[in-house]
Amino acid sequence: MLMQTNKMKWRIRGHWRFALICAFLFFLLNISSGSGSVPSYGVPVPLGTPTYDSRGQVVHPDVLYVPDGFGPEKWPYWMAMTPYPNGNDAYENPSILVSRDGLRWTVPTGLKNPLVNRPDYPRAHNSDPEIVLVENALYLYFRESLKHLSTPENRLYLMKSADGITWSDPVEVMVSRQTAADLMSPAVLYDGERFTMWFVDYPQVKVAYSQDGVSWSAPLECDVQGLDEGRFPWHLDVVRGEDRLESLFISSTGSGGAGSRMHYAYSFDEGLTWQVAPLMRELTESFEASMQYRGTLLPRIDDPYFYDLWYSARSAYGTWRVAYMQAVRRENQLYPAE
Repeated sequence: MLMQTNKMKWRIRGHWRFALICAFLFFLLNISSGSGSVPSYGVPVPLGTPTYDSRGQVVHPDVLYVPDGFGPEKWPYWMAMTPYPNGNDAYENPSILVSRDGLRWTVPTGLKNPLVNRPDYPRAHNSDPEIVLVENALYLYFRESLKHLSTPENRLYLMKSADGITWSDPVEVMVSRQTAADLMSPAVLYDGERFTMWFVDYPQVKVAYSQDGVSWSAPLECDVQGLDEGRFPWHLDVVRGEDRLESLFISSTGSGGAGSRMHYAYSFDEGLTWQVAPLMRELTESFEASMQYRGTLLPRIDDPYFYDLWYSARSAYGTWRVAYMQAVRRENQLYPAE
């Protein structure tokens, strides 16, 4: 009788162990599920972003979503970014990552980062990539800064790719010879007929137009409203929403991006006038303790009031990460998704 009782106890314990193991495996399968619906991310989550220098520190992500996928492997998410290990701009060279779900990123098969090497001049560097789908090709814009000249010079270049793997040589499309903080953070939209580009000539936001993405009109100054006194435009990304243009807008308290923070901004006149909402969120996470920096917002196709956000940030220790979060729009402001 005692032997049968012990066997029963072990059988019950075995069932409990089996149930716990099944529950744990079910949990793992759910959090690692692929593209499609993803868990709610109302709090930003730092992502893994492989870089050619192997340190994984990244700045200035620009994310493109292609519902049917692009390239030989039909990746739906494409990110243009630059490595930025501890703020070292010698590594700030345009690079490409891809993803199935916007969370786990990798280098597409056949591509070698970076797309462009550092300019061969002292104190010169690349920065600020922007990726755009134009019909059946990817366009990648990026900025080159030549600080060794007596008058700083900034240039914007364009590269093209039919598959996201093989890229054309860079072609110069715009140049500025004024200050070191010109032609920053180009944000480009293509409507099927015309290109529109916004960029920051600190402390102004400007807009220019092109028929081919190469030859651009003289820029116009935009009217930026709503920033608190002492805050100025620094970087921006622009997307087309349901009834407006929308921007993940970065303000700073001085040249060099000092004190940069993140806002939602919008325009009802095709980007000539921008209304900037209050600061979007506090610096609550350790990876962003120093500053929030340039990123991307994408409204969901099935819900224009729900957004996926990717943004870069610097910790108190000077390390750079890209984070992902979800947000909802209420009364012209973005709030963390619940």
